[in-house]
Amino acid sequence: TAAASCKTATVTIRTSYEAQAAPDFVAGVTAMLRYPGTALDIPGTGNQSTVLARVTNLSGAGGLFSAGDQDSDQSGSDDLLSVGLISTGSAVSAGDFARVLFDCVSGASAPTADDFDCIPDVSSLFGNTLEATCSVTVATAE
Repeated sequence: TAAASCKTATVTIRTSYEAQAAPDFVAGVTAMLRYPGTALDIPGTGNQSTVLARVTNLSGAGGLFSAGDQDSDQSGSDDLLSVGLISTGSAVSAGDFARVLFDCVSGASAPTADDFDCIPDVSSLFGNTLEATCSVTVATAE
């Protein structure tokens, strides 16, 4: 049987941390998402408008929200998307953090959550680092 393919893949990044561990409030969250560049693509690089148009803030917190795509090399085996939010007015809650819309590479198998590696960096308003994890869910469309 042939592996499933896709036209787009919607990836939801979810963060998990104990906000009560911060003496102030969680004000900065970054998720570094390693993705299979041989199977997925985002048009553009860095924080070009084509990249930013593919990333949505799901946290509910306002502030400076941005993303940057780093295509590692021609093999595409180690591509990295960084998504970050800095909020000075309200806490950033754990939970759904961001949604990313990828294009699927023609002929590649549809990705699963196991194809991604998510590394969080969470800090309080005063710069205290909190222990955190992040995970992804993947929905593909033909």
